[in-house]
Amino acid sequence: MTPQLYPYAFDGLTFECNSYEWTWTFSLTSHVYQIYFVSCSGDLFLLFHILSSIENTTKKLRKPKPWKHTQPITRTQLRQMRDEFWDTAPHYGGQKEIWDALRAAAEADLTLAQAIVDSAGIIVSNADMTLCYDERGAKYELPKYVLSEPTNLTRDS
Repeated sequence: MTPQLYPYAFDGLTFECNSYEWTWTFSLTSHVYQIYFVSCSGDLFLLFHILSSIENTTKKLRKPKPWKHTQPITRTQLRQMRDEFWDTAPHYGGQKEIWDALRAAAEADLTLAQAIVDSAGIIVSNADMTLCYDERGAKYELPKYVLSEPTNLTRDS
């Protein structure tokens, strides 16, 4: 038997119903939720799933606050730290495409960075990009040293 779908819409919220399951996805107070209504042997089960409990994706980016490394470092050392981070970050989870977009955004000016994160569907939780999520809810944490230079950056010898 092919289930019959019944799409519903209410105040910008949408969900679909078939004889076995209803799914309702909506956004409320900058959070994205998904509710499942599942009918099994005449009993109705409600499954409430928070897709992402994070800030709105339209958060405007800003420069990170000034910060100081634990010890003075050179521009070459900073570049090495950044390269090491970007080379290893995808191995700790998330999608490579998102990591690539985050790197491009981190290395761009704020206007271009905003366009990159918006077009990649990256959800920026902290406006300085230290905490981001993808549309599937995977978490991406960026250290400040990939986003800006420390105040105690020294010249290369």
